[in-house]
Amino acid sequence: MNAFRMMSEPVLIGAAPGRHPRHDPDKHALFPHPPNCAGARLRKMMGLSLGQYCSIERCNVFREYPGPASGGKGDAFPMARARELAEAMWPDLYGRTIMLVRQGVARAFRMWPCDLLTWEHKKAWSICVMPHPSGRNRWWNDPENRARAEEFLADFGRAYRAHRDWLQRVAIN
Repeated sequence: MNAFRMMSEPVLIGAAPGRHPRHDPDKHALFPHPPNCAGARLRKMMGLSLGQYCSIERCNVFREYPGPASGGKGDAFPMARARELAEAMWPDLYGRTIMLVRQGVARAFRMWPCDLLTWEHKKAWSICVMPHPSGRNRWWNDPENRARAEEFLADFGRAYRAHRDWLQRVAIN
């Protein structure tokens, strides 16, 4: 895997806030707490401190919990509405490094099918799709998948730290 060089501020985009009513949609997108949640898993695999991880912009396609899935397992993700919301987000993503966290999020942004964990560099952004790191996602049960994701996220974390260091050096000079 080639080392990734981050050229712009990253944003992690998830599906929706959790089912707990106290979740603030602006604060809790892929939030790294409690310790075994998706945000905490991402932070750990990125090798970032809590402060470093929380300095990355994180948001969700849905600002509110869309409810349980009709089959009773997991959460709903109404695709027609998700596509409308994703379309409205594109102007704010211009020039950004974008990580879409979940296959459904990639479909909402019309970036699916694609190769998982592979950066696609466009004129206006760099974008990748990351499998959701929940305990329910069986993709992570395959040791090869897990190793590849851990390497990819560690590389992202290194690139983010290097990007932040570069920004500090530029600001000082």
